[in-house]
Amino acid sequence: MRGAQRGAVSRLGAVSSLGAGLTLAAKLALAVFLSGVSLTVSSRAYAEAPARAEVRLTPGADGALGAWLVAGPISAQAARRFDPGSASPHAGAELSGARFRVLGHRGGAIDLRRALGGPGSFAALAGRLEVKAPGPGYLLVGLDGRYSVWLNRKQVYERPVDALRGRGFEPVPLELEAGSHELLIWAASDLPHFALSVRIVSQADGLPPAGLSWALPGATDADRARLASELLESSLTLRPGRAQLRLQFPYGYIEPKGPGDLAERGWIPEITLGAAGAARRLRVGALPSGAQGTRDFEVSLPRRAGEPVELALGLGGERRQLTARREPATEEALELAARVEAEAIRRGPDHAFIADTLSWHRRALQGVTGADERRARERLTAFTKRAQGGESPLAPGVQHLALRSRLDGQPQPLSLHLPRDYSGRSQSARYPLVVLLHGYGSTPERILRAFLGSASEHPVVDGVVIAPHAHGDSFFRDAGEQNTLDVIDWALSSLPVDPDRVSISGVSMGGTGTAHLALRYPERFSAASPLSGYHSYFVRRDTSGRPIRDWELEQMHHFSPASWAENGGALPMYVAHGTLDHPLENSRVLVDRARALKNPITDVWPEIGHNAWEKVWARAAMWPWLSGQRRKSAPLSSLRLVTSQLRYGKRHFVELLALAHGPALARFEARVQSGKLVITTDGVTSFRLLPPLPAGLTWPLGVEVDGAALELPERAVLERGAEGWRVTKEPEADDQGGEQVRKRPGAEGPIRDLFLQPTRIVYGTRRPQTARVTREIARGFLATRGRADLHYTISADTELSARDRSAHNLLLIGGADDNHTSRAFKEQLFSSREGAALTLRGERFEGDGVGAIYIQPHPEDPSKSVVVIDAATAQGYWLSAALPQLIPDFLVFDADMLPATGQQLLGHARVLAGGRFDEHWQLPRGARDPAVVNPTAIPKR
Repeated sequence: MRGAQRGAVSRLGAVSSLGAGLTLAAKLALAVFLSGVSLTVSSRAYAEAPARAEVRLTPGADGALGAWLVAGPISAQAARRFDPGSASPHAGAELSGARFRVLGHRGGAIDLRRALGGPGSFAALAGRLEVKAPGPGYLLVGLDGRYSVWLNRKQVYERPVDALRGRGFEPVPLELEAGSHELLIWAASDLPHFALSVRIVSQADGLPPAGLSWALPGATDADRARLASELLESSLTLRPGRAQLRLQFPYGYIEPKGPGDLAERGWIPEITLGAAGAARRLRVGALPSGAQGTRDFEVSLPRRAGEPVELALGLGGERRQLTARREPATEEALELAARVEAEAIRRGPDHAFIADTLSWHRRALQGVTGADERRARERLTAFTKRAQGGESPLAPGVQHLALRSRLDGQPQPLSLHLPRDYSGRSQSARYPLVVLLHGYGSTPERILRAFLGSASEHPVVDGVVIAPHAHGDSFFRDAGEQNTLDVIDWALSSLPVDPDRVSISGVSMGGTGTAHLALRYPERFSAASPLSGYHSYFVRRDTSGRPIRDWELEQMHHFSPASWAENGGALPMYVAHGTLDHPLENSRVLVDRARALKNPITDVWPEIGHNAWEKVWARAAMWPWLSGQRRKSAPLSSLRLVTSQLRYGKRHFVELLALAHGPALARFEARVQSGKLVITTDGVTSFRLLPPLPAGLTWPLGVEVDGAALELPERAVLERGAEGWRVTKEPEADDQGGEQVRKRPGAEGPIRDLFLQPTRIVYGTRRPQTARVTREIARGFLATRGRADLHYTISADTELSARDRSAHNLLLIGGADDNHTSRAFKEQLFSSREGAALTLRGERFEGDGVGAIYIQPHPEDPSKSVVVIDAATAQGYWLSAALPQLIPDFLVFDADMLPATGQQLLGHARVLAGGRFDEHWQLPRGARDPAVVNPTAIPKR
């Protein structure tokens, strides 16, 4: 089944303790609700007479409800006897051996596991909605575990399976009439995490319902004072000539108790500026607490350069002291650096790295205090002085620079070591270059210090060592991969580096990145040394024992360096892994595969934990091996190539032009035999041979391809058809935007491939019902894909210029009905909306909250890509935050995808369809998810 029927059956048919006590009538009502019909909730009060004491909150600007009545932990035995419909929650009331108490947000969610403590995995969370403006809304629930929603003591929704909260929300449709409504969430979790975040928004505009309040019956003045502290976020930052005070209420804020607390427009902060004895009271107006949630509050305060700013803040019973200070020398250093940066920009591209470095150092200095401020100022001052007058600021020893990323336009830091006799890029001597990749959460400076075995900034080794930031915790994939290559290119063009002696090494995440890059670009490196890396998705705990689709297998191979070992060929590798760092298979899979292929590899297994580099790198011990390797330049008589993308399909004398996507990597092998080239392939459907050919071969060339004998003229193309391989002419240029556009390097998928090129993220504003959620998905999309330090430009569809639209890859949040940019591409987009259904490449999909994400050629430039997130309703856009990490060219989904939130794979979650488009961007045969068509057809690996 598909659509609403399948969703209703899957949710109602799953029996869990969350639905204990549900009557037949309630089950029938739930089935109707889950089939797409909203339940209208009467305004009749179901709660008992309200407690005399209570606290009311205005929701956050995004509808966040930042405090709850929470009872728990409740044991499984007690939960089986409990009927959530019988609860009458108020602070202090008993429920199944636990008592309700008031808990507020501390960060992104209420951590129930930490707050409740003790045994038991069940909890009840409750409060009362005071609705002034009736209408349809969404209760947006983010919870680690499973839950049911009860409104006025009736169950209206259930998710009976565990799922991680991730960074998204599950939209629960509600139809609320004016009045009071008791809300209870009955939650459970068998997961390591158990946390909750809830919001409520109107379906009309995605904002909190007008005039809505959130009440916590029985809450005391002590609860009120604690929430006043927990829900207020304050910051004081220094700007030129002023200080900026910012008050934020992301999870809502307590409402005034009565007229004595109320100004004409809301709360009035009490701000006293200055130290005791010289303080003065400031009049700053009232908080902008409007009819639809709280808003940020900012005040600009006067200050003199070099003077600290001290103030006392009072709000809602909360009192706190804020101080911001910056040393006078720091102010002077920042001003001078800004002038030198402007001069470097005027001097042109050759001085770009100077401007980028000054920009990054100035930003870093403004974010630190104390000893860190002094150290950052010294570095900025030293670099600024060397850069004055237009001379190169580079000198022997260690320096900390930045290069602007061409992907997001932001300066990316790097640490650089230059040898003792360095005198400029024009010098005749050429040095070996070692590229270092840092670990997760680490920095270029720390990894360089670990490699050199010294915290000194004096020269240590006789060569160049460079450590890029590469967008932080990117695993040196996607944007991190591209930035690392750009840093190497900069070093080759700007420093006296020998291009035949460029080696790479890294630790932990950087060890994975080392093998990832070396086995995709082996011709660029003379050696590679991955330490303590993770080289296969097939030994990960979060992928083992789970159903795996074919497109997921391909993605697992794509991100597993061990699967690319054939590309290593003659590239020397030195692998180290501590014997106490389990599982040892993380590195052993790469070592074993390289040995089986007879690739040159050395492996060492010191008796140590994860930090094997402390022994292997001690006192720059790896420098002689890495710097002593030289890139092999002799003509090849054989070649092995594996790849999942055309991007990596050009090596020496072959260029792959088309692939048949399957569960494994495509393979190409060639060897010279008896004066001809013998070729075997798997998953390759088109390729051509390039000069220079292996020694002894000339055009026209005799080849044998998968057993077929052919003769090739120069630059001929071979294509596999129904009857085998044939020789064709050079491919003709694609029809711009037409059906014959083929996949090509840089525009071929999968979806993550978008981020290897400069990208603009564009959210739709065409419909008020979806404008808010498309903006939120745009701002949060990269956060749901990992922790890389990426800052792509995000703009509304009405703000995107025609130039930026055509010059960049695009991530379009919203289809043609929701996004003006998508509307401009309507005839070329792969998706369209038909009422409550979506059509993708001519195939129709229906269901509650149906949505799709896919990649396609850019309609204005098929060498670029566009990723589109499209949905029939706002529900589908909310659900897009539940996407797993390993996604192919397209996925069509509904609420059954939710268990995949925060996971690598879909696992037991289900989508409506998914896979890779063929070489002409058409849907493959069997695009429907096998978990829907035949659940037993997906093997566990």
